[in-house]
Amino acid sequence: MGVKVRQKKQGKGNPWWIFINHEGQRKSIKVGDKRTAERKAAKIEKMLKSGQYQLNAEPEEKTVTFKALSREWLSEIKITRKASTHERYNQILDSHILPKFGKRGIADITKGEIKTFFIKKIEEGFSRSSVAIFRDVMSGVFNNAIDQEIIEANPTLGITKKLSLAGGKDQHVDPLDFSETQTFLETCKSFCPEHHAFFFTALRTGMRLGELLALQWGDIDFNSGYILVRRTYKRGQFTEPKNKKTRKVDISEALVEVLENQATLEKKETLRRGWTEPPELVFTVKDGNPIEQNDIRRVFKRTLKKAGLREIRFHDLRHTYASQMLSLGESPVYVKEQLGHHSIQLTVDTYGHWIPTEKRCGANKLDDPELTTGVNPRHSSNRQESAPKTHPGNIKAVTP
Repeated sequence: MGVKVRQKKQGKGNPWWIFINHEGQRKSIKVGDKRTAERKAAKIEKMLKSGQYQLNAEPEEKTVTFKALSREWLSEIKITRKASTHERYNQILDSHILPKFGKRGIADITKGEIKTFFIKKIEEGFSRSSVAIFRDVMSGVFNNAIDQEIIEANPTLGITKKLSLAGGKDQHVDPLDFSETQTFLETCKSFCPEHHAFFFTALRTGMRLGELLALQWGDIDFNSGYILVRRTYKRGQFTEPKNKKTRKVDISEALVEVLENQATLEKKETLRRGWTEPPELVFTVKDGNPIEQNDIRRVFKRTLKKAGLREIRFHDLRHTYASQMLSLGESPVYVKEQLGHHSIQLTVDTYGHWIPTEKRCGANKLDDPELTTGVNPRHSSNRQESAPKTHPGNIKAVTP
């Protein structure tokens, strides 16, 4: 009998695995970080000794490969790209990218590996502009993975600039501004009113698509004004949320009103259909079952087109929430907590240019004796109190 913890491929950012060898049976479980893996491994070993653990009770996590997502991405962009461009992207994938990364799990590919791959292509004689197209193709596949909530960040981000590649597009964040958000919500009210509450919740919380689809009425505290994100829904399955943690998301007064109206509509529909009780889920199809991700994405794209707005990904509604909160002066730490990011660095790296800066006004603060007299920055007792947080309920730029 043995339970061991190690990485299949060593290196920072690579996942940790638990390997179990018990009574002739072997099993491996991908966990994530080392600390979690060690804690879970100790628990499994204890349960094995007491006979309480069944090896077949916990399935191995299915790895989503780069190749699988690249095919999905090619299929999705077929209607938005010229036939010649689509064919070129396909050829680049088949000839250059898939032989290197095709069988790899999309979440296991690191920024360092991608950078090394691009440098090797340049050394082989490919021009920097050609390698920039390789980068754009890979970025498209990783953005697809972000949209499906498989990964949190695009590992190609920043590589174009570091390698001085021409033609690359580092920016993968494409949020709506306040005016565009207003236009989208107004169009939604008239074009697809049954989905207005769903999209309003997305824009007021920054919740991921799967988290919205899995939201239940019991997760909402209308009196205190918050949502508990406890699960996610994708491809017919409810699972734990990203990072395996429940988080609390503050909600605005306007969103409370919208959700209360949604609850009233659900009760009326329940009575009309003769059901004994309304569905547990907040957002459902007419028969009370969950909405599938691809179905709501299609509604989203049709609404954007009806509103006369550019085509963006659903995940960009999450970016819209974050960028608008930060542009209104909200703390990056608070936005991190709302979004459920695992680190403040991810929040700052992704949305840093939306954080307001005073520029020269900030530089002049060191010359102001009223601010600096008697202040010792090494002692927290002398620090100025931080400005109060801007509660999302105070945002008045977009009406429900």
